[in-house]
Amino acid sequence: MRLSPALVVIALLTGCSGLPPAPQPASYAEALATWRQPEDINAWIGARFGYDEERALELSESQRARASAPPIHEPATFFGKPEGMCVDLARFAVESLRVVAPELEPRYLMIEFTPALRSGEVLRRHWVATFRRPDGHYFFADSNRPGKIAGPYPSTEAFVTAYADYRQREIVAYRALDTYLRQGKALAKQARATPVAQRDERPVSAPISKPPNVEFAGGDGNGCDRAVVIRGSRGARDAVQGEIAWLRTRYPGYKFLDNTVETRGGRSFEEITFETAAGQRKAVCFDITEGFGNL
Repeated sequence: MRLSPALVVIALLTGCSGLPPAPQPASYAEALATWRQPEDINAWIGARFGYDEERALELSESQRARASAPPIHEPATFFGKPEGMCVDLARFAVESLRVVAPELEPRYLMIEFTPALRSGEVLRRHWVATFRRPDGHYFFADSNRPGKIAGPYPSTEAFVTAYADYRQREIVAYRALDTYLRQGKALAKQARATPVAQRDERPVSAPISKPPNVEFAGGDGNGCDRAVVIRGSRGARDAVQGEIAWLRTRYPGYKFLDNTVETRGGRSFEEITFETAAGQRKAVCFDITEGFGNL
């Protein structure tokens, strides 16, 4: 008996639907040997990643000021238990892709938003993974939308502009980086040796007014022994907005490079490294004790 073409198609589709799913890698080493492209890593992330709210708060800017932060998950550890926050996910994606397809130049993209408070903690940095293909820039491993690859974009700036619209939050700075580790002054030194045209940075946007209750005292910020003291803040958000307002007033058009937060002698300090509109590298230290002590 000859089957009609329609019946042949139905039979084939029925047979395909009965195929067992492709076996999943049992270990991280097996995954690296199996995966061939970002889409493979991305599919695994989309099916398995779980956001850890408690860990995100432990890694917040305000917690870093009080105590040492927990380490970022190793990729092999993350594979065994794919839970964490944005930088855990970005590290897994970047380091995995550097093994699977290093020719795509995987890097980190650090995005700094205006500060937001969640459960009394300051959250403002966000991390994703990025890579390049001939048709443009791609971005994935985003804890806000795991399993999505965004792109191609003509530039990182084009993505950041679209991402600010998607998140409905102001982005004050961004930077493409080779590592998630905070390098402080070492990063600023490296930046000094890199022409501006080769650095992937975004200038800060329109001015932010300082909170009306915030006042500035102390020194000029040239070292933490001459820190700009932020007084009157009712919480960490006020302190951070005060910093941004102070910098934008004195250095309009500055470009954020990095920041470090530390507590010593019972006081909390944040040193912000940036590039002025004239191309000069500077660092300003703020005493943020009041803001970080009133969470």
